[in-house]
Amino acid sequence: MDNTAHDLNALAGNLGYTSFEQAKIALERGAPTTAHEKPARVKAQPRALWEDRKGTDAKLSPPEFIAKHYAAEMAAGTLHRGVIAKEDKPLAVKLASWLRTHDMPEGVDIPTLPEWITRQAEAGKAKAFAPAGTEGRRIYTALWNRRRRAERREANL
Repeated sequence: MDNTAHDLNALAGNLGYTSFEQAKIALERGAPTTAHEKPARVKAQPRALWEDRKGTDAKLSPPEFIAKHYAAEMAAGTLHRGVIAKEDKPLAVKLASWLRTHDMPEGVDIPTLPEWITRQAEAGKAKAFAPAGTEGRRIYTALWNRRRRAERREANL
């Protein structure tokens, strides 16, 4: 085996693939080019919490508060209710309660996690050959799990 083939197989191994051919196919389909490359998950630091709001924040509705303090995630398209629940559970609870009696304001889009996954898949961001741990692979896996559950439900009918 010459050094070029060895280098290419080493590169494939560094990317998490078993062979250069597998890595080549994955890269052609849009997989990340480094083992540590992950999609940009924008996160503002530090973030105001719902229970600690003061001043003008105290007068904001939950969607307005989210639009103000989660603006980076909204702009990047990475915001969904699961992110909010993970970072500020009281805000997620208040948002769910608020949405029972109000419609989401114009210009504010806060999908549920399943809605967000569906949108990402429709946008072509699900990647079957992406290395584990990347956003594309997580979306692909979520869709695969949905299909499997649906098949099991149909089989049990």
